[in-house]
Amino acid sequence: MFNQVLTQCWSHYQQMLCCHEQKQSCNCYNCLNEGFYNHADEYDCEKKMTFYVLNYGKSYISEIYHYLKNSRILDNITGQFKVLSLGCGFCPDYYAISKYIFDLGLNIQIDYAGIDISTAWDKTRVRHKNIHYSQMDLTDLSNPLSFQGYNLIMLNKVFSTIFVHNNHIPFLQNIVNASTTSMENEAVLVFNDVNSYYMGRDVFDGTIAHHANSMRKYYTDNPPFAGNGQWIQIPEIDVIYPFICYGNISPLNVLAKSVFFEYRRKV
Repeated sequence: MFNQVLTQCWSHYQQMLCCHEQKQSCNCYNCLNEGFYNHADEYDCEKKMTFYVLNYGKSYISEIYHYLKNSRILDNITGQFKVLSLGCGFCPDYYAISKYIFDLGLNIQIDYAGIDISTAWDKTRVRHKNIHYSQMDLTDLSNPLSFQGYNLIMLNKVFSTIFVHNNHIPFLQNIVNASTTSMENEAVLVFNDVNSYYMGRDVFDGTIAHHANSMRKYYTDNPPFAGNGQWIQIPEIDVIYPFICYGNISPLNVLAKSVFFEYRRKV
């Protein structure tokens, strides 16, 4: 299914106009780099989002796939498996989980709900009977989250963006409220984000660890930018899809420097 997404993104990318004024050249790669290194990311341009998927999509999915392989959190699951993805973007966790289930021949039927505030991702998504999307501001405490009924809650690189925008306190409160009041006893909350002190990694862990049982911490980079305690390295750095260029877009062929933290509800 992800090949369909890439074809869809490439078609849209070629047809879309630049969101900048004419005096500025259109370079989605530079825009994404500026958003990551110099100021807060802005997920408000459809063309930039299609470029994001074409350039980073395979690496992003591979990163989550290798986490699933090393954590083995799906290996003893059977039947329906409900996933809630917060800040879902183009849904890389859906493709990673689906491929992992297929590759291992697991008897799991995934039901996926993705939440994101930005509609700029719409052209990077496909419609499928077991994928459900909704638009929501995750920092809006008047619209509280609920984790009820979900087996896995994924936060994929959403916190770093909110943190850099300095809007992370209400987001954390929303997560704490949901994890302490509606999270199932056997459910797992997985935080996946940039492995950096400066992007909010330890702020998230320091807050959530007071309200949930911290399980394991994984990192993908070597040497690790790790904190205290035992961390588990994800040794695989390969991208699990064939390398294919789209025009002058050469996809990233290694994994990003990321972490995965696992939490369960305190009982």
